[in-house]
Amino acid sequence: MLRIKPLVMGIAAVAALSCVAVQSARADEFVYGYSYGDGNEALTLTFANGPTQTFSTAQSEITPGISNQGWWSGTFSNSTGNDNYFAGQLSGNDLRDYFTFDLSSIAGQGLVVTGATLDMTKFGCYSDTGRPFQTYDLWDVSTPAAVLNNESSSPNSSIWADLGSGKNYGSFPIAVDNTIDNNTLALGLNGNAISDINTFIGTGGNHYFSIGGDIPVVPEFGTLFGFCTIISGGGLTLLRRRIKSAG
Repeated sequence: MLRIKPLVMGIAAVAALSCVAVQSARADEFVYGYSYGDGNEALTLTFANGPTQTFSTAQSEITPGISNQGWWSGTFSNSTGNDNYFAGQLSGNDLRDYFTFDLSSIAGQGLVVTGATLDMTKFGCYSDTGRPFQTYDLWDVSTPAAVLNNESSSPNSSIWADLGSGKNYGSFPIAVDNTIDNNTLALGLNGNAISDINTFIGTGGNHYFSIGGDIPVVPEFGTLFGFCTIISGGGLTLLRRRIKSAG
């Protein structure tokens, strides 16, 4: 019986070491790496009965000096002062982004939206596994803007879930270049978004309209990863410096 204990300990040690190797090799897949509020993050609306208007995340800032945009994670902490809009997987953590716009100037005016485009700077789009593009999905958001903007209360699994579920506003292939790209992306939102924006401005809304974004997670490692996580007790891997740190 005494000989079994060293054997079990040896197996556990090997499994734990295997876990470290698997976790460190987990693929990074993301869009908008190294991003920040450069003034190009905007929602452009076209109307059936009025001129086209553009609303920026830099307008009516909830936190003075910081654009109304950012990211949330269910496992990793962020800061309210960070307006980076990273979305995707990095070192085992899944981040989702958001953009908030003050539409109070058009609320209750009887305007009818016929088109909506989300514009943003591409910055870094990266793939560890050689993907030619990342699929970026946009979603409706039910979290109040003030709560969404308070990233210092992260991590928060409920907010994170909200940013990647509900009504889909469009799915977009973003070309992977593994470098910093300052080109502007114009993402045309679908009928779900147009309908929600019309409802929002028709009822007066609460001034702020938010949109969430994510990259669908594809499991990189099957049961081996789960087994190793149990043996090692998990442990949060530090994010590499591909996310712009706050301040």
